[in-house]
Amino acid sequence: MTTDCPPPLMWSRLLDADLPERDAHGLRLHAVKCPSCSARLAEAAALLESLSRPVFAADPAAVRQLMARVASAGPSSLAVGRWALAAVALMLAVVAGAAALRPWARPGDESQFAARGGSTDWRGKARAEIRLLHQATRPMPAEVALSSRSELAVWYRNVESGQSLYLLAYLLDGAGEVHWVFPTWGTGQPPPEAARLPRAEGEALMPDSFVAEHPAAGAGTLVTVISPRPLSVLTVEQRPAPSRSDTEAMFPDGLVWRQAVQVEP
Repeated sequence: MTTDCPPPLMWSRLLDADLPERDAHGLRLHAVKCPSCSARLAEAAALLESLSRPVFAADPAAVRQLMARVASAGPSSLAVGRWALAAVALMLAVVAGAAALRPWARPGDESQFAARGGSTDWRGKARAEIRLLHQATRPMPAEVALSSRSELAVWYRNVESGQSLYLLAYLLDGAGEVHWVFPTWGTGQPPPEAARLPRAEGEALMPDSFVAEHPAAGAGTLVTVISPRPLSVLTVEQRPAPSRSDTEAMFPDGLVWRQAVQVEP
């Protein structure tokens, strides 16, 4: 590495697509000519890929290996959001290690996970919630206040092996507008294809976090829907805003989780 080499933070921004194309192009050209930066970029990309995969308590060696890689990588190799996801994934792995594959339920919640080999259908084998990223090991507090700075993540578990399950996760803001958490849907892009819920025998997080863009203030709702049939974002988008909270009508056969939130300016 020479004095002309970019700082390490620039490589993390390149990997996170957080640079204008002109700057990104210049960095890629530099990496081709500079063996030191090329190796740094390749190492950071490999680490980012490994951190993006959920870590499960079924393999304690994988947890120890990931912890060692995070400890040795240095704080400037990846963006803060990805590091936070990695740290939470490790916490979830520890929590799942104490309660792996045991029935799961909360007071007043009839949905629970079945132990391996149980006779229940897919509804008892899958669960998904939207949680605050920095508190993803705990359920969302009742009537929590969210703002445009609140970073959210999808917590899930899926022990169904006989069929594919599909997930939608979104925030309805104070005006009834939809902010997609999963699958992601960028402005100007065509509607995304139905997204499968990954299999996870322990508690896990989706690899990307989410921050709502300019949500309208007021009473809002966080929603996840799991179904054995492909789910379309248009099922929600094409309904008038006042009726988007009627999840029973939109998803009569889906497993729906809802959480009331207060959206702040």
